[in-house]
Amino acid sequence: GTNSTTDRSYIQDEIDQLKTEIDRVAETTKFNELYLLNGDIAKPVSQLNNEYAQVMATSLNGADKGKEMSLAEIDNLKGLKIIYSEITDEAGVAATQTPGGATTMSGHTALKDDLMKEMVPQAVLAIMKTYSPAFDYLEDSSIGIGLKLENSPGSGTLASVTLKTEASGYGGSLTTAQLTYTLTVNLAYLKTDGSGALTSASREALENTIVHEMMHAFMDEALTNGMVGYVGGTNFNKDQRFPKWFREGMSQTAAGACYDGNDWINGGFQFNASTSLANITSVLQTSGNRLADDESSSQASYGTGYLACMYLGYLANGSSSIAEKDIAAGLGKILDEIKRGKSLNTVIAELTPYSGISDFEQKFATDGAGFVHNLVTAVGSGAGGLVTGRYTDNDLLPDVEKDVSLFKLNTAREEVKNTYPADHPTLAGGGATGTTGVSGPTGGGTSGTGGTGTGGTGDTGTGDTGTGGRPGVVGGITAARPKDGVPIHVGTDAGRNNQIMIYIDAMNSKSIGILDVNVMTMENATASIEKVEFALRKVSAQRSELGAYQNRIEHTIKNLGNIVENTQAAESIIRDTDMAAEMVQYSNQQILQQAGESMLSQANHAQDTVLQLLG
Repeated sequence: GTNSTTDRSYIQDEIDQLKTEIDRVAETTKFNELYLLNGDIAKPVSQLNNEYAQVMATSLNGADKGKEMSLAEIDNLKGLKIIYSEITDEAGVAATQTPGGATTMSGHTALKDDLMKEMVPQAVLAIMKTYSPAFDYLEDSSIGIGLKLENSPGSGTLASVTLKTEASGYGGSLTTAQLTYTLTVNLAYLKTDGSGALTSASREALENTIVHEMMHAFMDEALTNGMVGYVGGTNFNKDQRFPKWFREGMSQTAAGACYDGNDWINGGFQFNASTSLANITSVLQTSGNRLADDESSSQASYGTGYLACMYLGYLANGSSSIAEKDIAAGLGKILDEIKRGKSLNTVIAELTPYSGISDFEQKFATDGAGFVHNLVTAVGSGAGGLVTGRYTDNDLLPDVEKDVSLFKLNTAREEVKNTYPADHPTLAGGGATGTTGVSGPTGGGTSGTGGTGTGGTGDTGTGDTGTGGRPGVVGGITAARPKDGVPIHVGTDAGRNNQIMIYIDAMNSKSIGILDVNVMTMENATASIEKVEFALRKVSAQRSELGAYQNRIEHTIKNLGNIVENTQAAESIIRDTDMAAEMVQYSNQQILQQAGESMLSQANHAQDTVLQLLG
């Protein structure tokens, strides 16, 4: 209580550095090229009926609120424990793929390869990492997305992602177990060189757009209800869709709204480091720029939406830093809470000083001006996106091939329809102001309805059934395939019964529960003490487990030593037994030889006796 805000910020800087060092140690510690502390050799989830399942529980109170823990971890916690549990199973899912019918699908091999092997996978991996923990549960999912190439010079759109929920429109019937994804790329705005490869400028522009659109795809999958306005039963309500500034602004946070080819901030608002706070407020309050303006206003949706979402991330993470990782952490919290079933309105009320969406929209231009100034200053001439970890970057994705199962691009199909298990919560997350009564991907949704909608044809559209398809593609939530630990062979025979498995849990800041340790307020600092205490207990428990492994292995070594000694003794006995047999045979030969010589001598002596008698 004696620390000033400045003092707390300095202390927080040191804590952030220590957390970064913990993560570095966890990610780089290895023995014989085997990483030990990054979770690669963590305990596998339990195996049940030949399917991998994991029983987790999420604490709803105390310092560990919102943290998923094993039942053993919760059992060790002190005080009141309020939890809900969830079982996540991997299930086979059939993906029906609709053949592409556009003539532009033929050819363009180099572009398809770049999209399939580099751009889309890199965008998926970058978004997963940036907005943790919101999308962590999707890590090993196999959700397909099709590719559609078109040539539309007048559309003004370089690329887009389309989601279909197999509904006939708002108020129409719904097939809850199917989501269909398509990535559309407009060839009219791309330039290639002589070899058919994209020029550097076209590739940079396409990468920026791919990041934006794949962020939409993640939100479509994890926050489906709020993205399409689903309110339960067979009903849709446009009013329950997230505001367009939130849908587009969140995607802009990934790719940046200051990119040269898509500059809503420096080029549109004319904001820079020298812009006054009064001017920023004035511009953001202008008709067409206000958050609450009609959704047809692109400047409000993409430009102001980007700034507003970045400000929400700043507030949700404690209003202490505009650093990329801190705002990303705040946005990850917001998305994670919506994923669990809360409405955007509720999340804003809980994580920011505002009472909800309307209150935030009305006050953002004034309250957020200082933040906007600091953000624009930090971005400079960069894109301002979060996926690279640096505002100043314009080249968002490395040109390196990666392979992912999540949103894997199918270049032979325009649509990939992912069919989920009947009991799978396909329609997930909360809506704009109301909850849906449908549990989110990790459970915990609050019962309720957001009303019913009528009229119009919404973004859900009508999906084609298609033909063909391949079984076994996994859609939606899947439990991570367990990675075996380190096997140490301790027996004379083959097989796992003669092995000791060594497991070491991940020891990064997220895994031990200190990722969001914050001391910027007295309340947060007090709660952080308990979080650090829990982290120490977890590290101590892992050290104790390693000690138990060591003791067991030492006992095994002694036991193996006894086995070796006994084996050598047995071998010696066998060897001695062979020597005795040789000695018996040698003695036998000697006896026979001596007996023969004795008989021959006696025979010669008898002849001499007879001759003497005759003489």
